[in-house]
Amino acid sequence: NGEVQQGVDGLVDVDLGFTPASNLLAIRRFDLGIGEAAPAPAAYLTFPELSLVRLDQSYRRLDTVRYAYAAPVFGYDETLNVSPHGFVVDYPGLWRSAAASG
Repeated sequence: NGEVQQGVDGLVDVDLGFTPASNLLAIRRFDLGIGEAAPAPAAYLTFPELSLVRLDQSYRRLDTVRYAYAAPVFGYDETLNVSPHGFVVDYPGLWRSAAASG
């Protein structure tokens, strides 16, 4: 709507907390090599307030299908399993795809 959102100026990614699809954006954009890491701050959409706040997070690529992911504000520090295309298939403690469950 053209309104400036304080605290998220200059951030590229948006994190929608209700879907692990948000992680795909950073995973694909950073295109990290195995062993590489990057901070990945994002504009996080809070719910039910529907406001944007800065979410400091980071990714470290462990191998072809695993990333160490941390979002300290939530106390979250786990290994995400992803498809070869970067889609999260297992988000420990929060979400798991039906394909990963089988």
